[in-house]
Amino acid sequence: MVAMPVLAQSNGGYRQVTPDTQAQVQPEVQKQPAAPKPTPRQRRSTVGTGIGGTQVGIAVGEDSGVAFRYQGYQATIGLNRFSVAVDKTFRFSGHPHFYWGIGGKLRNDYYHKLAARAVFGASAQVEDFVFFGELQPTLYLVNDTKLQLEGVVGVRYAF
Repeated sequence: MVAMPVLAQSNGGYRQVTPDTQAQVQPEVQKQPAAPKPTPRQRRSTVGTGIGGTQVGIAVGEDSGVAFRYQGYQATIGLNRFSVAVDKTFRFSGHPHFYWGIGGKLRNDYYHKLAARAVFGASAQVEDFVFFGELQPTLYLVNDTKLQLEGVVGVRYAF
């Protein structure tokens, strides 16, 4: 039986391959070094920006109390004047430390107040602690319609 010649592409042309030259035709596969495995801290949050993971801490300002954050949602339970605020936040593209958001607030001074609000804030993470500050234009809609500029600063621990 007559063996058929085998052709292989080489540098833009074809050439005949024999058993002696076959090893020269097969491309070499270079092994890439394995990427280092992330540490537990790198897996749970983006270092430096305060994004991601579960965060719990304190806030001081218009609503001094306990602050929570989880995947872009944040909540504050004010203890000086009982209030509950919940917001959905979004990062400004190209600026990982700055964010904006929309949400609502229920406050109980001498009577109940319901409000819609916007949130503009900045955060920075140092180790497991996220430091943040926010300005919150708040429009109270029930029992005293008024627009008020509120603010808060605080720190949260990132789990």
